[in-house]
Amino acid sequence: MNHVTHGPMLGLVTENSVRVWARTHKAGDFTVQYGTTEAQLDQTSAIVTTTADHDHTGSITLTGLKPGTMYHYQIYIGKVPSGPAGTRIVLVRSAIGSPES
Repeated sequence: MNHVTHGPMLGLVTENSVRVWARTHKAGDFTVQYGTTEAQLDQTSAIVTTTADHDHTGSITLTGLKPGTMYHYQIYIGKVPSGPAGTRIVLVRSAIGSPES
């Protein structure tokens, strides 16, 4: 059975997006389910496909996030959650500065 071996890791955070990266045990597909409450991950990313050519790694940019909002997320392989146990939280911050600065 395929599973996440490394990650998830977050990067390229902007005021309305974040990239989620993971490495799987073998080639396959994963998605990222996310939402503003831990109990309701009501949004799902596009499917990410990992291959041996890329060391079974893949990433997806989650867009349309609201600035200053906490998001919970979990990687899924099929309908099964995968990755380290525990709550995953993304703090998407607002842009620094303002037009008045």
